[in-house]
Amino acid sequence: RRAARIAVVGGRSDAAFRALEALPEHAEVCTFIEDLESAARAAVADCNVILMAPTDHHGKEIVDTLLDRMPKLEWIHSRWAGVDSFLTPKLVGRQDVPLTNARGVFSSSLAEYTLFACGFFSKRARELQQNQADRKWEKLTVKELRGATMGVAGFGDIGRSCAVLGKAYGMRILAQRRRPELCEGDPIVDESFGQGQEQLCQMAAESDYFVVAAPLTPQTRQMISADVLASLKQGAVLINVGRGPLVDETALCDALENEDHPLAGVALDVFEHEPLPDTSRLWHNPNALLSPHCADMTPTFMEDSVHMFVENVKLFLAGEPLRNLVDKDAGY
Repeated sequence: RRAARIAVVGGRSDAAFRALEALPEHAEVCTFIEDLESAARAAVADCNVILMAPTDHHGKEIVDTLLDRMPKLEWIHSRWAGVDSFLTPKLVGRQDVPLTNARGVFSSSLAEYTLFACGFFSKRARELQQNQADRKWEKLTVKELRGATMGVAGFGDIGRSCAVLGKAYGMRILAQRRRPELCEGDPIVDESFGQGQEQLCQMAAESDYFVVAAPLTPQTRQMISADVLASLKQGAVLINVGRGPLVDETALCDALENEDHPLAGVALDVFEHEPLPDTSRLWHNPNALLSPHCADMTPTFMEDSVHMFVENVKLFLAGEPLRNLVDKDAGY
């Protein structure tokens, strides 16, 4: 009978791993690998599954080390939706080792954050807060989301979830993805766009709220360039729930500090460098809403992700197709 002998890359003290107690018969955790040093010495020769939840910045080195030391490896699962922190050329080349991720676990919370950010700017929340602090009674003209246009760069699971909530508010939805033909017949999408700067600029020109929800790959790094920012509709708001390096942060700061630029505000949950350096120009910009990569940090988000892995283990043991397969060549 097939068995799952699991090497967990992550901290043993992580409370979310308690969900691994629900592993089925013939599945067991053999070792925890907390850093690169333990990856090099852990007893993993008989392990055939890796659960990736790295706690440091050595994910790529750890994966390559384990690939060399695990001759029986059959499957790798990421506890995150993104795999950019550990996807290496060596792993891409291992076509015999499928990679799955936690796609779907974080979509609802990130979509809620996106609509919160839309409301923050449309209802002028910062000015209202300041007026309250100053005991100032001033009626402000606010905007509706109904009838506004939401452009979504990266129309995968997270991007579409943002669009579903936007559509519920009565927003017009524009979708950009690598394969725009997949949007055909989607009742949520009003217009679709493909890859490339020209397509992004076209979508930006129509967007009141421009949501960045793409995965980070060599092709998407700094996809939100100075040109895309300059193409935005006058008064637009940029919202990034994808990865920080998707946006040219220097160009973004320049745009925010330029009164003549069409960009009116940004909501960022992710940044080019995390933690955001004290010297960042974003900290004190009055038109920036910043959160420290926590928009999806619900009380159960990591436990939910581990539960998804447990369900995939059941499929693995039964020899059935795994859920959430990642296209390693595409990077997501």
